[in-house]
Amino acid sequence: MSEKTLVLMVLYFGVACGAVPAQEISQADKDREKALELLAVARKGLAMVDKPNSGGASEYVLMCTWSQRVLNAELALSRNTAERLAAHEAYLKQTRKLEKIARDLYGRQIITQLELLDAEFKRREAELQLDGERFGKLRDGLSSGSARRE
Repeated sequence: MSEKTLVLMVLYFGVACGAVPAQEISQADKDREKALELLAVARKGLAMVDKPNSGGASEYVLMCTWSQRVLNAELALSRNTAERLAAHEAYLKQTRKLEKIARDLYGRQIITQLELLDAEFKRREAELQLDGERFGKLRDGLSSGSARRE
C-alpha cells in the first residue's frame, strides 16, 4: 500500500467518523491565509506612505487610511485578547503620531481645523477602543448606567 493511499484512508476514516471536519479546517486555513495576505498588503501600504517629512495633506490622509486598514487586518487575525490589545495599542500609537502630524500641517495652513479635529477624534476613539478591550467593553454597568432611570 502506498503512502498516499494510507493518508487518504486515514483522512477518509477521520471524516467519516466526524473526527476531522475536512472542509471546515481547510476553509479556516484558507481564510487565515487570506487574512495574512491582507495584513501584509496593509502593512506594505502603510510603510509606503509613512515616511518622515512627507509633509503633504494627501500623504497624511493616506497614512490615516492605511493605519486603519492595518488595525482592521490585525483584529481579523487576532485569536485572543492579548493579540487584540496589541493591535489596539499599535493603532493608538499611530493615531498619536498622526495627530502630531496633523497639528504640524494645520500650523503650516496645509489642512483645515476640521481635519485637525478629525485627527484628535481618531486618537480619542482609539483610546476608547483600547480601554474597551482592556476593561471588557467598558463594562456593562456603564451602558446600563446611561439608561433612563425611573
